[in-house]
Amino acid sequence: VLQNNDGNYYCPTLIVAPITTKLKKLNLPTHCYFETVRGLPEPSMVSLEQIKTIDK
Repeated sequence: VLQNNDGNYYCPTLIVAPITTKLKKLNLPTHCYFETVRGLPEPSMVSLEQIKTIDK
C-alpha cells in the first residue's frame, strides 16, 4: 500500500504496487530493491511502474 494512514482510513480505494522476489532489471528507476526486512522473508523488488488504485 502506497498511501498514508489518512488515505487508508477515509478513502474507499487503496493505492498499491506489486512486490516480487523475481529480481529483474534492478537498474530501472521504477524498480525499488529491498533486502530481507520485517515482513519480507527474502530480497524483493517493488515494481513502481505498475502502481494501481483498487477498491477496498
